Formats: sequence, C-alpha cells, structure tokens
Amino acid sequence: MMVIFFLLTQWVTVGIDTILVNNNAKYLTMQSMALDSFNTLHAIWHERVGNYYQLFYSYKKPDSNWSAPLLLADTTNPNGVIAVTPDGKVHIAYTSPIVNYNELYYLTNHYGNFIKIRITNDNLWDYSPTIAFRDSFVHIVWIKSLEGGGYKLYYLWGLPSNFQIVQLRNSQLGDFGLGAAPYLTISPEGICHISYRGGNYPEYHIHHAENSFLGDTNFSYEVLNTINLYDYNSAIYAQANGELFLVASGDDGFGSRKRTGYLYRPPNSREWQPYQLMTDTNSAEIRSFFVKDNKVHISWERINGNLRTQMIYHCSNFTNNWINSPVLVDGRSISGGLVIDNNNCGYLLVAHQNGSVYELLCLKSRPFVGIKEEKKERCLKKIISLKTKRVDKYFYDISGKKVKYLKKGVYFNL
Repeated sequence: MMVIFFLLTQWVTVGIDTILVNNNAKYLTMQSMALDSFNTLHAIWHERVGNYYQLFYSYKKPDSNWSAPLLLADTTNPNGVIAVTPDGKVHIAYTSPIVNYNELYYLTNHYGNFIKIRITNDNLWDYSPTIAFRDSFVHIVWIKSLEGGGYKLYYLWGLPSNFQIVQLRNSQLGDFGLGAAPYLTISPEGICHISYRGGNYPEYHIHHAENSFLGDTNFSYEVLNTINLYDYNSAIYAQANGELFLVASGDDGFGSRKRTGYLYRPPNSREWQPYQLMTDTNSAEIRSFFVKDNKVHISWERINGNLRTQMIYHCSNFTNNWINSPVLVDGRSISGGLVIDNNNCGYLLVAHQNGSVYELLCLKSRPFVGIKEEKKERCLKKIISLKTKRVDKYFYDISGKKVKYLKKGVYFNL
C-alpha cells in the first residue's frame, strides 16, 4: 500500500503584522482575537513578567497600524478571553487570585474607558472563562469549585449593572474539573450553548449544554462522540433555529495520535450528523476556531505523542472538502484567535519565539477562494491508496527522486 498526497492549499499568508517584540513570553487562548463589523481587529494576550502574567489589549483598524498595547491587569492565569460588539465595544473576562483563590473579573470599554468589575468574591476557585456578546448582553461561562468538593460550570448574562448568575447543576466535570475547557456561543435567539470536556478520567468526552431561551436557568445536556475514543478540547458556534457547528480534539488514550473532528447539527433538528474527520492522519489539536457563511476554519498544532511541536496549521471546509495548510511550521509558534473578515481574508494571532526574543504577530491570509482556483496551489488535499502499479506520469519519492513504478511508500504529485 502507498499514500499519494495531491498538493493543494487554502491558507496563503500575504502579510504579517508585528504587534510587539520584547523578552517576555506570550500566551494566547482560543478567544484571544475578535472582529467587529467595521473589520477592526481586537486582540488580547498575556505576557510573563516575573511570577505574574500581564494582560494587554490592542486593536487595528483597516489600513492602519496596531495601537500601542494597553496594560489592563496583572494576573496569575493566562486565560483572558475577548468578545466585541458589532460597533467595536470590547468585553473581556479573566481570572486572578485574591489572596489564595482565583476570582472572576470582567473588563469593558462599553461606556468609554476600560472599567474592571469583580464578579465573584468567595473562597472558591474560578477558572477558564469563555465569553460571548449578543444584542445588549454579555455572556460568560466559567468553572467554579464547590465548597463540598468537585466543580461545576457557572453562567452569567446581562449588563454590568444587573448581572444574573446561575449554576449548571448537572454539568459533570469530573475530579479534574479545572481542565474542562468550556467554550460558549449564543444563538441569534439568545439561547446559550456550551461545549466542554465532561466525565471522569480517563473517560472524557465533549458534553453539550443548552437552555431554551434568553435567561433560562434550566439546561439540557448531551454527550457527543467523534472518531476519538476520548475528546478533551472543543469549540462551538450557534446560528438561528438550533443550527450548530462544533469541533473537538482528542485521541485514543496514552499519547496516541490526536485527531480533530467536526460535528454539525442542522437547523430545526435535535440530531447531530455523523462526525467528519478534519485533520486526516495528522496528530492535531485545535488552537482556534471561526465560522463564517457556514464554513468552518480552525488553526491546529501538530502534537508528537503528548508533546507540543509549536507547528501551526489551518484547516477549513471552505471548498466543501477539509483542506489542511501549513501556516507556521518552524517549531517556535503558538496560535490563538482566528477571524475571517468581510473580504474572506483570514487573520491569525501568533506568539512566536526567536531565541530569547518573543514576538506577537498577526498573520493575514489571502482571500479564501473556490476549488477551481485553488488547484494551482500546493498543499495537502486528500490521500489515495493504490496497489503497486506502473503510472503514466512521474511521481516523486520523499527524497525528491522521480519514480515510474509505485511501491510501498509516500509519493508526491507536484
């Protein structure tokens, strides 16, 4: 058996903005960048300074430079997340300890300059926030420890003057619940959808929780399955009438090959369609997620066993097939937020290390186009298995040598 890669790409970097260069290591989350209706980019990141992390914000209007970084807070957890309103107002959630326990904070410039609001005030752990904004309300979900032990998800919605908070009583986060990694989306009707890692070690799967209307405190729950035996990380996006797009990364346990799969729930349905494998046989773990015009885009990092390689790729079904493209595969890059603008150009936030120098970069792709135009490009498209046979055109082996007869191995059609 042999494997032939027909080369085709989707992401092609056409510009790189250097937002910041210094000697501080930088950390990103899946929700480190957002886009408003004016195509203005908004980014946050954490920098390691001594024993703390500093949270920064910057923005870029079209055809202009990134603004000077604005220091927002000192934290001990690099888990800040950002959402923006269509008119560019910023909403940020993060956690930071008061004495010994993490508390949840909310930052916004909705009323002018940034204001900081402390959401929780108790001797319990608050961790791993995820944020969304819909219509007039901010929505935040996070993990909270319980006085009697264990962990639950909590959900906040409303305005700074009138927040409502409810516990998701039946969220099952297991004994290691701080790793549940929730991801939040709000449908146009105001319905809350949350994907998160649920269950007890090692039987982890992605759980989906949803309510029925804005402000509903009763949630329903379901367990989702992909090609992986276990799933750990996920992201979800909701459209009208219950339509859902979800991606999840996992493996078969014990450092086996990691894969990222896609699940889709059609509008006006409670049934999910069968999973699709997005990243083929690559050992891939999701790093960022965006949906535009019913097309899914992610960045993912290649994983070697349980070790991160800091090699970043893009995957999308923009052409109706899952196509994976290298973005930065130098082994020194970590990706965060991903957005697609009104011109179908992609933007990816990247923390890049060059020796003792750390850079914060924003990569821009050319506009995503249809399959006919893409055939001229070179990158992974699909895999075909053939028996040993003579072929009418030349292929190249892994060393670049032309071959006329196909045997066991990997060949490239250039």
